[in-house]
Amino acid sequence: MKDKNYWNGFYSNNPGEMERDPSAFLKDHIDSLRKGKAIDVACGAGRNSLLLAEKGFSVEAMDFSDVAISKAVTRSTAEGKSIEFKTMSLDFYLAPIQKYDTIIAVDYKCIPRLIDEIKKGLVIGGTFLVEAYTYNHLKNNPKTEMETDECYKSFELANILSRGWNLLYYDERVINGESKARAIAIKPSY
Repeated sequence: MKDKNYWNGFYSNNPGEMERDPSAFLKDHIDSLRKGKAIDVACGAGRNSLLLAEKGFSVEAMDFSDVAISKAVTRSTAEGKSIEFKTMSLDFYLAPIQKYDTIIAVDYKCIPRLIDEIKKGLVIGGTFLVEAYTYNHLKNNPKTEMETDECYKSFELANILSRGWNLLYYDERVINGESKARAIAIKPSY
């Protein structure tokens, strides 16, 4: 997996899609998410955090790239959005218990340990939206800089979420040349 220096360089040198527009999947399904306190995991330059704030969520966001967080703070301030951004690694992230109504992770492969933490951090009935690349993206885009450990195997995410979550939505497909797994899961009461 790419390190902090890579992502700081990326956000320093590549302004563009990863900073501009929120995820189409998030935009299309934002009304399915539980309103209230939300956290954007691996938020990058804050494009999805800004959408959540615009739609009335109280938003926290985190990323380990301090360059991305700096850009996110600048943009949210310019747009008049109150979002709490934090620079932190997700390697040892411990979620506060039942603090969030919604947690999102877009363009980031959440390992099972992180998904367990996300579940702890959600209230009963809280929603988890995840969107990440699959191995098929690597096969179909051989020149990508993405690494295999940044992608899910076919139905790997579905298998992880089938244990202890209620799946509201799941698909794996190609949209605009990107092969991704997309899911919305609900933390059950049991």
